[in-house]
Amino acid sequence: MGIFNDIQNALNNKLSSIPLIPKIFYSNVDTDDNRAIPTHGIPYLRPTLMPANSTVASLDGKDYHRGIYQIDIYTQLKKGSAPILIIADQIRTAFKNADLVSNSNIIHITSISISNQRRDESFWTCHVQINYFCVA
Repeated sequence: MGIFNDIQNALNNKLSSIPLIPKIFYSNVDTDDNRAIPTHGIPYLRPTLMPANSTVASLDGKDYHRGIYQIDIYTQLKKGSAPILIIADQIRTAFKNADLVSNSNIIHITSISISNQRRDESFWTCHVQINYFCVA
């Protein structure tokens, strides 16, 4: 396939395996389920892969890929911080100390952070940033 596709697949698979998380809307995926517009007040997630600069041909002849997998979390307004922080913590716990594999490529999680919360139109939102690296 390709290294970035492998990285994204491993991260998406890990996210979708977390029990009881809200619906996930993947970018540029054309399925009936993914075309539905997020409904006001119904929590959902939107993951994005953001590769950073890769180091090509390192000393051992392999490439070093790193980046951020950002998961935007949207929850209902005026319900306090608990609902969004519970989801963020579920994601953090699932990815913490995880080494993910896709087509024999191992994706190492190096750090996880949670952003400040804020209003975004009719949702309360924050994001979880998962920093990764992969040697291929």
